[in-house]
Amino acid sequence: MTDVDIRECRADDVPLLETHLPSPGANRYHEARYRRQAENTSTFLVAWDGDRPGGGGAALAGGGGAPAWRGRF
Repeated sequence: MTDVDIRECRADDVPLLETHLPSPGANRYHEARYRRQAENTSTFLVAWDGDRPGGGGAALAGGGGAPAWRGRF
């Protein structure tokens, strides 16, 4: 088993995310998530296996769109 490091996305992580976990089509999904983080409306977390991103997720500052989750955060 390898160690996984989870941390907030940095600007220089976005190109690596696009290389290793490409956005579908031309929507620049990772860039949009990073932009929301830079605007302080979410936190974009990335899981790293060494120097390679393995996945990510965003937590919205105002809660998610799903009512079942809103009260849990």
